[in-house]
Amino acid sequence: ASSDSALAVKFYNNSDEGLITAGDYHIRRWTFDGLALDHVEANLGSMKRTFKCLAISTDDRLLYAGSSTGDVFCIDLVPSIPNFVFAGREIFQNGIRCASYVENRGSGYVILGCGDGTIVTLCAKTMKKKSQGKALG
Repeated sequence: ASSDSALAVKFYNNSDEGLITAGDYHIRRWTFDGLALDHVEANLGSMKRTFKCLAISTDDRLLYAGSSTGDVFCIDLVPSIPNFVFAGREIFQNGIRCASYVENRGSGYVILGCGDGTIVTLCAKTMKKKSQGKALG
């Protein structure tokens, strides 16, 4: 139900009329047409995760959602019902706490902050790890 708590909120990069929320077992796309706020649930199939953080590609086409179990999912935002595309193959220790999407020389990357202090860079297209480091402290 739309009354479930949102644990993460991310606004679109190129539009003032939409945002994404996520939480226990759900990801929702919200749109505002000036009069009404409406939402649609993303199609996640049988996946049951608690989503803690979100990152949206600069063109607003793809969403990357980090979970409390340490996996990251890619969701296509273009269809009328956002649709699961693929998941990364690696599970990160103590969950994913924060995520950001960046572009460098035409390539997209997802930077993840994990619960064990690890910072990871993934290729946005393949979700393969490009680099990893540990935050001190």
